[in-house]
Amino acid sequence: MGFGFDGGCDFNRCDDRRDHHRKEENNRQVNNNPELLQFLRTLTPGTCIVIQYDCQPPTSATFQGFQGNNVIILSDFDCFPGLARIAINKINVISINSP
Repeated sequence: MGFGFDGGCDFNRCDDRRDHHRKEENNRQVNNNPELLQFLRTLTPGTCIVIQYDCQPPTSATFQGFQGNNVIILSDFDCFPGLARIAINKINVISINSP
């Protein structure tokens, strides 16, 4: 089970056109994809996920909750021992990972 948008995993999109994408990101609204927010709200704290955001390769994490309406809080993010916060509008693909 997963959710994706923005054309999937285009890891090269930041290499060639960084300035173009910065302008594009500035035009994004806070919740530009209400379906993604709806999907995220179905997750419970402790859910193992795989997430691909911004120009980063996919990585695993444990969903912990929300900070406001536009940021998710993750633990065990890419083996990082603390908590990580990711803006929802930066997420390209997210799926539930079997532990």
